[in-house]
Amino acid sequence: KLTFVFASVKTSSNGEFLLLDDLTIRGVTNPVKLTMEYNGTTKDPWGMERMGFDISCKINRGNYGLKWSALT
Repeated sequence: KLTFVFASVKTSSNGEFLLLDDLTIRGVTNPVKLTMEYNGTTKDPWGMERMGFDISCKINRGNYGLKWSALT
């Protein structure tokens, strides 16, 4: 089970946003920093306005007790 809990958002100097959140994987919780870039808005086929974002982060699987081995 994976759970993502939003904590806060900050703006960075280059126009991106930094999301500071808690990520829980298999019962282990660690803080994560996600970089979010705003890509603009558009109208969907029903006339509703939609916003687009790119969000990325890197996590260390070992911090959550996730291990992988080609031998197993």
